[in-house]
Amino acid sequence: MVLSSNVLLLSLGIAMSLLLPIILSVDEYGYWQIYLYYSGFVGMFMLGFNDGMNLRYAGKSYNELDKELFQY
Repeated sequence: MVLSSNVLLLSLGIAMSLLLPIILSVDEYGYWQIYLYYSGFVGMFMLGFNDGMNLRYAGKSYNELDKELFQY
């Protein structure tokens, strides 16, 4: 049962990584990746300061960041 579930997850992961870039545009695939990134943090209950900063500024480019906010 465990082997079959792992094979299923592996096949779904391969299919999603090979088929989604073909179906979605570049922007939509980027939004999909950011969604997966955000949803990875949902199960965590111990979000620290670094994780909060990471979640808050994940979709921004380097030029859009407030540099003064990140200084010591």
